[in-house]
Amino acid sequence: MSLNSTHYTMLYPQNGDGIVTTDCVTSLHAVHYVRADKPYFPSAVPVVAVTEENALLTINVTARANPADITYRWSRGAVTLVPATTTGRWRQDAGGAVMTAAEGLRRDEAGVYTVEASNSEGSTTHDVNIDVHCEHVHALAA
Repeated sequence: MSLNSTHYTMLYPQNGDGIVTTDCVTSLHAVHYVRADKPYFPSAVPVVAVTEENALLTINVTARANPADITYRWSRGAVTLVPATTTGRWRQDAGGAVMTAAEGLRRDEAGVYTVEASNSEGSTTHDVNIDVHCEHVHALAA
């Protein structure tokens, strides 16, 4: 390939932030290209969260994307979770990426919770299985 060619191959190496960039040269211009991507969840995002009954639980599932303006929506089955600031039991922080139980969890709240992360390029989902164990009961010695 010569520098006069208008045909060139662009490779998209992924840097540590998950944003794909490359520099290309045409016959007259140097071009810096930043590819836009829908959100994705890094491997460090939890898949299982274990807690005891009546304990508070906070789950952080921050996604990455370009553009980084991400909207989060949490659900359990077909029910969208409503933040506690309006009427529900759940509070969202960090733009919705962090979900906290406003009260201690009950065993019937165990199950799979889904978070959907969306930006102008698309959306993706991630499941977190919340396991709520029985509260420990401490017996007093007689």
